[in-house]
Amino acid sequence: MTHPYSEENGFHGDYYEGFTQPQGDIILPSIVDYNGVQYFVTAIDKNAFWACHLTGSLTIPEGIVSIGACAFEGCFFTTISIPKSTEVISSASYGYGTPFGYCSSLESIIVDEANPVFYSENNALIKRQGKVLVQGCKTTIIPDDVEAIGRSSFQGAGDGGNLVIPNSVISIDEYAFHHCNFSGTLMLSDSLRYIGANAFSESNFTGSLSLPNTVTEIGAAAFLNCGFSGDLILPSSITSINTSSFYSSNFSGTLVIPNSVTYIGLMAFEGTNFSELVLGNSLEYIDNHAFNNRLSNTHLTGVLRLPASLTEIGISTFAYTSFDEIYSPNTTPPSLDNSSFYECDPNIPVHIPFGCTEAYQNAEGWNYFTNFIEDLENTSLYTYGYLCQPDSAVSLDRKSVV
Repeated sequence: MTHPYSEENGFHGDYYEGFTQPQGDIILPSIVDYNGVQYFVTAIDKNAFWACHLTGSLTIPEGIVSIGACAFEGCFFTTISIPKSTEVISSASYGYGTPFGYCSSLESIIVDEANPVFYSENNALIKRQGKVLVQGCKTTIIPDDVEAIGRSSFQGAGDGGNLVIPNSVISIDEYAFHHCNFSGTLMLSDSLRYIGANAFSESNFTGSLSLPNTVTEIGAAAFLNCGFSGDLILPSSITSINTSSFYSSNFSGTLVIPNSVTYIGLMAFEGTNFSELVLGNSLEYIDNHAFNNRLSNTHLTGVLRLPASLTEIGISTFAYTSFDEIYSPNTTPPSLDNSSFYECDPNIPVHIPFGCTEAYQNAEGWNYFTNFIEDLENTSLYTYGYLCQPDSAVSLDRKSVV
């Protein structure tokens, strides 16, 4: 069973172009008659009823053994009944949504107890192997033994309130909770290791967010436009923060980047409302627009201390920030773009190593600033390499060096 769309006609967003879309409740037949020949219906193709106005209940006959990805995406079922013989093809097979993605009205998922591949619990469709939650709905309570939340499994669902991910969950795949209707807090599993791209994007949580120390990877745009209204606590287990991971999520307070992080991605924290920033001592590269405050209600202020490990700061990375001072311990100025500190006060003190004023004044981007201060106080020359190499021998009073 498939849609009537033909690739020869070109796709314009409707798999039923030129045909009447199915509507209302749907009971799939087990046998169909086509040109005088009877056929057993055994499979539902990917995108078969994509974006049709199907409401009420979906009854699948026992002869159906597989359902393709996005088969009913964008429909409005309240109940889905899956017989014992049906195998729902996971999104991983195609790289995009589940069969029932964006079924925002779905309230009940029932699987025949004899189905060898899937079972239902707490209105969730779960794959037995690997304990993967393939499809949830707005009434789902995630069972305590689920180990993975599948791609797009709750996309467009959520019925307000809080979201609690049980401690058994190890991974949350791409778009798992994208565009869900949450209004409370988010509590993540203590065992969580992986958060996929767009996993929670466009879902409006409130309060603070603490990522557990088991998390090793946060996908691109994982928390994009997520609301929130409190602190963000990042774990020491991650080494990089991906593109737009926290873009325009309204976290506030002080953001502490763990010492484990070496890279902060494009627009990672653009549009957030942090007031202060503490960078970790292993950071090597901060990508374009990472902390751009143009979209923020609150500008970053206080002291910006760049780590000695830092080698490059991208385009508009700290644009529209309002730091009071900057400390750069590198004798070789980190690479900057001319817009890296766009619209920042060029007269703020920039503390640099002794003898390095000329190097910073001649460096692209750094020549935006006018108030360089050569600073040796509370600095170990041998540990941090604060002292610039002079062109000729220089005599120093031993007492002046700390």
